[in-house]
Amino acid sequence: MGRREIIIDEVKVDRHILVKPYECDVKKLNCASLCCMRGCIITSKEIERLNKHLPEIIAYLDSDRREIIEKNGTFLADCEKQCPGGCEIHPEEKKAVTQFLEKREKPKCISYTEDGCLFLYSKDDIRLCAIHSYALDNGIDLVDIKPLDCIQYPIYCHNTKGHKKLSVQKNPQVSNFPCMNICSGDAMYKNLTHATRNLLGEEFHYKLTKYAESGQMEMFVR
Repeated sequence: MGRREIIIDEVKVDRHILVKPYECDVKKLNCASLCCMRGCIITSKEIERLNKHLPEIIAYLDSDRREIIEKNGTFLADCEKQCPGGCEIHPEEKKAVTQFLEKREKPKCISYTEDGCLFLYSKDDIRLCAIHSYALDNGIDLVDIKPLDCIQYPIYCHNTKGHKKLSVQKNPQVSNFPCMNICSGDAMYKNLTHATRNLLGEEFHYKLTKYAESGQMEMFVR
């Protein structure tokens, strides 16, 4: 199959990202928002951004979820109570986000219930993200409000052996998601534009797109 990685601006890029069909469509894939099965890691800056819009965001939620946030005075989890056996987040996903924490900042998580992230709500029998819906309804760029952990899923950027690397997360749960197994949609780099731009910048995304559309790579599906 040839090289599994290509290098753009000294960033090693997993070739799956350039050629693997990928689509995030909750209704079409009937996935019940499996990627929101629990809360994500969130930085202090992201918490501050969300708090500015919190009253409008929780208006999307069902009453039981609104009550949890209002009762606790926060959407953040008590980590020891939520994960008494230790952090349940896959090590790769945790590493993908904790590298962006401020010095000495401890990672925090959005709380979740037995049926998923606290920001999940139902609309026409489909499970959706209230943060995402609020952003779309109000013309807000997702990167300006949604946590990075959510935006980059299922890829991540990390440092390894002196290089930055853009990879697909090797998480057993991610591997079983319909979006990773049904060959539908454009290549990952097109449908994860918010992630690549946010992680590595506009210029990198432009070069990634230019390379992907140059015809230098054969089609690779799975």
